[in-house]
Amino acid sequence: MTVWAVLSIAVLSGAVTTIGFGALLFPSKASAGERLLGGALLTVGAVVVGVRVLGAIGALSTTVVLGAGVVVSATVVAAVYIRGLPWLRVRPPVSVETVPVLLVAGGGLAIATMAAYLLPVWQFDALGYHLPYVNFTLQHGTLADVPVDVPYVSTYPHNVENVFVAWRALLPDDRLVELGHLPFGLLGGLAIAVIARGQGARPATATAAGAAWLTLPAVFLQLPTNYVDVASAALLLTAIAFVLGPVDRTRMLLAATALGLFVGSKPSTPVAALIVFAALVVVAWRAASWRTLGVAGLLVLVLGGETYVTNIVRQGNPVWPVRIDVGPIHLPGRYPMSELLASGAGAPRASGNLIERVVTSWTTIWPPVPAFDMRVGGLGLLFLAALPVALFRAARTRSVLVALVFSSTLATPDPAVARFVLPFAALVLAFAAPALDHRRIGRAARVAVFGLVALVAAHSLYVAYPGLTGEGPPLRDYFGMTDDERRRAVGAEGPPTKFIDAVEQVGPGEITLFDHTLELPYYAWPPDLSRSAARIPDDVTAEAADRLVHDDNVRLLFVGRNTAAGAAVRRDLPSFVRLFDCRFSACSVYLRR
Repeated sequence: MTVWAVLSIAVLSGAVTTIGFGALLFPSKASAGERLLGGALLTVGAVVVGVRVLGAIGALSTTVVLGAGVVVSATVVAAVYIRGLPWLRVRPPVSVETVPVLLVAGGGLAIATMAAYLLPVWQFDALGYHLPYVNFTLQHGTLADVPVDVPYVSTYPHNVENVFVAWRALLPDDRLVELGHLPFGLLGGLAIAVIARGQGARPATATAAGAAWLTLPAVFLQLPTNYVDVASAALLLTAIAFVLGPVDRTRMLLAATALGLFVGSKPSTPVAALIVFAALVVVAWRAASWRTLGVAGLLVLVLGGETYVTNIVRQGNPVWPVRIDVGPIHLPGRYPMSELLASGAGAPRASGNLIERVVTSWTTIWPPVPAFDMRVGGLGLLFLAALPVALFRAARTRSVLVALVFSSTLATPDPAVARFVLPFAALVLAFAAPALDHRRIGRAARVAVFGLVALVAAHSLYVAYPGLTGEGPPLRDYFGMTDDERRRAVGAEGPPTKFIDAVEQVGPGEITLFDHTLELPYYAWPPDLSRSAARIPDDVTAEAADRLVHDDNVRLLFVGRNTAAGAAVRRDLPSFVRLFDCRFSACSVYLRR
């Protein structure tokens, strides 16, 4: 079966499952947007749980993942027909006025899709730990291959990466792996539309608000990457959409499901999740639904708590390796929060106190260096124009729930960094959107306003566009390259040509070993995962390291100059060929003779 046939079946199964779940969740008394949002959420949840189950039993493969998706889809369809429920009929929520905004957003999605296909994986965090987790899981189809106690790779929550695992399992190589983030962008846009609709916006206006979010520079630049910020934001927005909606058991449990998946998406989410759960407590109190609230709390823990509990048991710190020092609370870790926030892309940063940094970053329309991880700018002119309108309308609601959910979106390590406040920007657009439907605004004025919104959205894409390719060639140049040339064109630390050449020398049945000094472990695998890689434990003894580096199956090694494995290699240099030293870390690369 060709890759396009596999992907077509998978996408069709996912769409049918989403619509079917929506019909089962809301047989009546729900908008089409809520049905789609609830169905999409359960589909994401099913993928996350499915990967965990299949990974636990060592059954993650293309055939099994595709087959499981088809079985789930068929089961959902059967349930809908057995219950005699109507299928969702969606009338496109588009008006003449909003067409320009949708066209600009659609153009942005097309560009992001093309970038995901043409460019290699080159972003630092994707190469450093998001995708190494995926590769460890898929090289033998089991979660048992993921090494324990490795900072980030095994100690960060992995709900989003588990979706990437399912997507990557369907692909023969990594050329389309970064498209795994794109559906989360659509989920976030849908959640914004549902929120805006609940605040009084017309369906077409609400849809335009969701589409506009996709054009914000910090959102657009992450769509064709395997970062997780857009996905995490989409899950929080989904929880908020159901918290702010009509009160019933189904919506409360959907909010909890989204909240659990959100908690399991990034280690910085628990504070925001607690605030949204406080809003859920208010909802339960008003509806006297305490039993449902108990189930909701259990859902959050089950879907999002595993990594935190594991870290507490093994390290005494739920967010290890980050060291926590807050007042009397001191939890062990390798790195302070300040070091973590300072890591990543080498983009310019705002200076001053928190307020000064926030004002500088949020009001920057032309970021000095547009990047997926930009620290100055990234929210754009559209956000800035909508901000006062949204805050005014939010204040007028005098709602505790609205205050809580807005607060949750700012509960981040650094709200001056755009990618950390994507949910806040989304709420700003959602709450500002109903103002465009005010009865005093005539048809001609609406056409003009939406036309202006489309122009500003296009400006955001124009500003962000150079950031798609980093220090590599412009996107247009990739059309004339072969696949091999594309892979060598750009990397997080310069072109990865030496890494690619080294891995190509690993033969069938041979493996690559690396220790903690390899900052970008993704380069230890070939793009088709035809060769395996293993990480040398940090606490390996000299004797064990010597056995590992001399194992008959080991061909390539990335080892530190001052590590046990590096010392074992240097004690027997005639058995190894030194290829090169890593550019920005203390590792050297050896080929075993």
